[in-house]
Amino acid sequence: MKTILLLTNFSKASTNAISSFLNVFSQYLDEEYKFILLNAYSQPHFGKGVLINIEDTLELYSNSDLKEEQKKYLEIIGEKKIQFDIASYNGDILEAIDFISKKNKIHLILMGSKGSNIIKELLISNNTSRIINRSKTPVLIIPENAILSKPERLVLASDTITTANKEEFKIMLERLAFIKAELLVLNVYKDEKPDTTGFESFMNKNLKTINHSFHYIQDPDIAHGISSFVRKFNFAILALIGHNGSLLSKLFNHSISNKLAFKAEQPVLILNADSE
Repeated sequence: MKTILLLTNFSKASTNAISSFLNVFSQYLDEEYKFILLNAYSQPHFGKGVLINIEDTLELYSNSDLKEEQKKYLEIIGEKKIQFDIASYNGDILEAIDFISKKNKIHLILMGSKGSNIIKELLISNNTSRIINRSKTPVLIIPENAILSKPERLVLASDTITTANKEEFKIMLERLAFIKAELLVLNVYKDEKPDTTGFESFMNKNLKTINHSFHYIQDPDIAHGISSFVRKFNFAILALIGHNGSLLSKLFNHSISNKLAFKAEQPVLILNADSE
């Protein structure tokens, strides 16, 4: 069974992300999938005398709010027979994800983003960056104000050098097969266009059943090049591969101004190289 982990802190960002995702994609999922709605809460630092009572109260509120959200999301799914569980965890969000992962093979992690500048959030949001860096599972981030529709295109921003001999994109496509979108493989280069013969041959060999195309843009600012390309298309998901030396790492090695200039109104998928 394929499990989609829905992270919630009961904020507008998380509830909008989950509602949008379910509204668009639940109709394309079947009983092979199940959802787990996860809330991780941390207890404040007080003296031992009041700690137990606060812990019990936090657990009570977490489970109560989870049940309320579960009810709302089940209404979105409708009569489809998809398993939908809830999980409350007292502790750090990464510990919570690890705990759930030991009992379930997580197929995808879904989370919301405050605002539209996802790169900025990765810089200032400790939890978001920690999840991205640690997760072996693809993470789909949906901006708070995004109006999500079924994507017509999946833009894979790829570094031809680091991707040519790897299979991250295959894993990504397998995990998101229900999207059934056209794949646009994008490479933004600073100076001279790299030799793409081996890269395209490798991709074509493994994408025989996928409608795909290759796109190359020269731009000294990689983030700007990607952002400009994605904005040309409506209903697109941007996918970035995250590992040492990857395109995502290069984006973070740019100046602060470049990072903050990279805005993503579309959902962003982060796929780590060692995804299982």
